[in-house]
Amino acid sequence: MKPWALSVALLLCSCSTAQLTSPTQGAAFIPSLHAAGGAVLHGKYYDHIVIAIQENRTFDNIFAGAAIQGLLAHRVDYAAFGYDNACTNPSVVTTCGQIPLSPLGYESPYDPQHYSRYILTECNAPTPTPRPRNGTSPCRMNGFAQEQFSPPAPVPNPSSAPVTIAYSYLPPAEINPYIQLANTYGLADHLFSASRGPSFPGHVFLVSGLGPSDDPSGGNWGCPTPNNLVPLFNAWTNAPVRQVSPCFNYPNITTELDAKHISWKYYTFDCGGTPCGYDGLENSLAAFTPPYGTAEYAKRVVNRAQFFRDVQPFRLNGKCGLPAVSWITPNGDASDHAGWENNADGPYWIATLYETIAQSPCYRDTAFLVVWDDGGGWFDHVAPPYMLTRPPGNLLGYRDNVVGFRVPLLFIAPNAVPGVSHRSRDFGAILRFIEENFGLASLGGEDRDFNGDALRDMFVPHPQATITPIPVSQMMLRERKPYSAHWFLQQPPEPADDE
Repeated sequence: MKPWALSVALLLCSCSTAQLTSPTQGAAFIPSLHAAGGAVLHGKYYDHIVIAIQENRTFDNIFAGAAIQGLLAHRVDYAAFGYDNACTNPSVVTTCGQIPLSPLGYESPYDPQHYSRYILTECNAPTPTPRPRNGTSPCRMNGFAQEQFSPPAPVPNPSSAPVTIAYSYLPPAEINPYIQLANTYGLADHLFSASRGPSFPGHVFLVSGLGPSDDPSGGNWGCPTPNNLVPLFNAWTNAPVRQVSPCFNYPNITTELDAKHISWKYYTFDCGGTPCGYDGLENSLAAFTPPYGTAEYAKRVVNRAQFFRDVQPFRLNGKCGLPAVSWITPNGDASDHAGWENNADGPYWIATLYETIAQSPCYRDTAFLVVWDDGGGWFDHVAPPYMLTRPPGNLLGYRDNVVGFRVPLLFIAPNAVPGVSHRSRDFGAILRFIEENFGLASLGGEDRDFNGDALRDMFVPHPQATITPIPVSQMMLRERKPYSAHWFLQQPPEPADDE
């Protein structure tokens, strides 16, 4: 066991699955949006916003199976089949070959390639592409049969059969916690990721609303390896693609928070600044200076073990110790990333974070958001639209004019609006939600998209809380391991993503 894991295990010796009990099994729990004694919230709607960032799954890949089996309590936009690019009329997708979606569990060794060039192949825009108009899309979403995998996927009949592994969904039995959360709280089924690219851009856009188009060339991502260049977009410049350092100095949301003296933390596993290739690779704040390299960075970018210490009420006289805004990333096995041997841990990692919050004073004034950083190369049937929100003049290369593929968003709070939000939005809506909650100025990137959408339809401002936490016995219905904070924190460091 790593030294940090031993110390956390001792600290959290009572934070086990047995401790995370239903509110009805322990002391009386009053879900109220106001602290005891009638103190008002420090934020407009919430004192605390927590964003958990999972890896590489589209909306159809996560929830189509549950929808097909009738396990979702509300109607979602999903597809039971997709199309390939063998078309009698290339401009009409419904003349192409139809491919039914099939279940493919976490145990599958195949990881779809999802660098930008592969995502553009899946998008399969015609040449020349139609003239950009807001709300339209250049993508036909029928290139998934051309997807490549790591390791290479078998082809049943190399002479004619396309590889169709990308047309799949996670079996509902493996994602029970996600289904429970979706049925109890809010689920957005038209949230588009930041760009048609992989994880590094996804994580960078989630804190800034701007970013590069692809991953760095190798090694650690961001300021620890500033010479591993990343490509920018050229949609707004019509110039050759530029390569720049992945160490950025334009504003990010922590810049805005610091200016207002609003607390934040980024819970991850930091490699210590060397190209270790391990857990913590996707620490998006290591790509910005500031905060990277400052004393504040060392104080606020912390090991994910600290999250459980900050939540636990026995540490803080019954008060929630979370900062105003926090992000938390998993290790590889808990990340939902394809190709990991034990990757079924992902839904139970999120369930553990949820239960840790739900069984604490944090629940009453916390919005817990779960989002996936990009589509990961998996099929989704909804074409990402043009979004012609021009980036700031000196940052024209730092966003595309097309958003990325759909990913799920779970909005979990005692005053969430239960059900499905069908409104179109992108990662900028999460930033705008933070900005509106804490009275921050717009960063001027994706947070201006879709008329500055700020998830306003997903919660009811200032009511008495109405959603009682889900009992642990229900969340862990299909538990196969002793999933708990203690268990997760003893797992060895692993990369959450390799592309």
